[in-house]
Amino acid sequence: MAEFASAETAPAIALHGVCIRYDSNVVVRDISLSVGQRDIHVLLGESGSGKTTILRAIAGFEPVCSGRIEIAGRVVDSAAKKHQFEPPEKRGVGVVFQDYALFPHLDVAGNVAFGMNPELTRHQRNARVDALLEQVGLAALGRRQVSELSGGQQQRVALARALAHQPRIMLLDEPFSNLNRELRSELRERTVDILRAEHVTAIFVTHDRHEAFSIADHISVIRGGTLLQTGTPGEIYETPSSLAVARSVGDVNALDAVVCDAGSSARCALGTVPLRQPATIGHRGQLLVRPSQLAVTLDGDGHHADLADTVSAQVERVVYFGSYTQLYLRLDDSTRLVANASGEPIQTGQHVLVSLKDRGVYVPFPTDPSPAVAR
Repeated sequence: MAEFASAETAPAIALHGVCIRYDSNVVVRDISLSVGQRDIHVLLGESGSGKTTILRAIAGFEPVCSGRIEIAGRVVDSAAKKHQFEPPEKRGVGVVFQDYALFPHLDVAGNVAFGMNPELTRHQRNARVDALLEQVGLAALGRRQVSELSGGQQQRVALARALAHQPRIMLLDEPFSNLNRELRSELRERTVDILRAEHVTAIFVTHDRHEAFSIADHISVIRGGTLLQTGTPGEIYETPSSLAVARSVGDVNALDAVVCDAGSSARCALGTVPLRQPATIGHRGQLLVRPSQLAVTLDGDGHHADLADTVSAQVERVVYFGSYTQLYLRLDDSTRLVANASGEPIQTGQHVLVSLKDRGVYVPFPTDPSPAVAR
C-alpha cells in the first residue's frame, strides 16, 4: 500500500485524479490539486464549471467516482477497490454555504452553538459562543432571531458557526455573493483576517476575479469540470497557461503569432516582441497582451515608419473609467486591440501609435474558436 505523508508534513487538502459524476454525467474530470497548510485557496470559474461540486466532495457531500481525496494526509474518500469514505462530520471541516443555511428556530447564539463538542460544559460553550460573536462583530446580538438580521449579519453568524468546532479547514461557497459591493468588500477583509488569526486553511469558491485576487494566496482556474491552471494571483495573471485562463482574470488581446529568434520572441501584428517565457521556434499560436501592457500616444505628424516595433492605429471607441481610459483600436492591418491609457486625452477617430511596454505571453492556439479581444 502507498505511504502517505504525516499530518504535519502533508498538504491540508490533496485531490488525486478526482472525477465526480451525477448519474452518467461527469461534471468534474481528473482534478489533481494540493492546498498547503494555512493557505487561502480560491477555486475560480463561471457558474456550472464544477467548482462547487469540488468543494462539496471535499466536505463529504459528494462521493468521487475515481481518484481520492486526502485531508492532512488521511484518505477521506477513495474510489479504489475497497472504497473508503468518511462522512462529513468526521472530516473536521467547517462549511459556509452561499445561502448561509441558518436555523430559523434558533437565535444567533443557538445557531453558533449548534454542533459544538457535547462534552463542553455550559459555561465553556457559552464562553466560546461569546468569543466568536465578538470576533465577527456581533457581540450584542446573541439573543436576536436570525430573521431579524441583515444579510451581512447572517453571513457573519454562518462564519462563527463554522468556526465553533475549531476546524483546521474551512470551505466557503460564494459566501459574499448575496451582499452589496461595499459590504462584500468589508466582510471579505474581516473573514480573511479571522481565518488567518485562527490559522485555518480555507478554500473559497467564487466566479468573481476581483474577489479572488483580493483574498487568495493561490488560485485554481476551473472550466468545464477541468482544472486549467493553479498558481499565485500574479502567476495566473502574468503568465496564464492558455487564453481561457487569461480571460478568466481580466481583459486580454490575443494576436496570431509565430515564434522566432531562437524562441525568445514572436512576430505578430505589433511587430517582433519579446516573450516572457521561451517557446519553440517556428511554432504558431497566440500572443497574449493585457490592455495595460500597451503604450498609446497621439500620432501628431504621421512620421512613425522609422520607429521600431511601433504600429499605427485608429481609435474606434473610447470608454472613460476614471483612473484610466479604455481605447478600442484598429491597426492598419485591421487587427483590433483594447488598450488602457492615462494622461493626454485621446478621442474617437484620432490616429495613434501603439507599442508593447512589456513582454508578451505565447500560448498554443485554443481548441475552440475565440474572438481576438476578451472581456
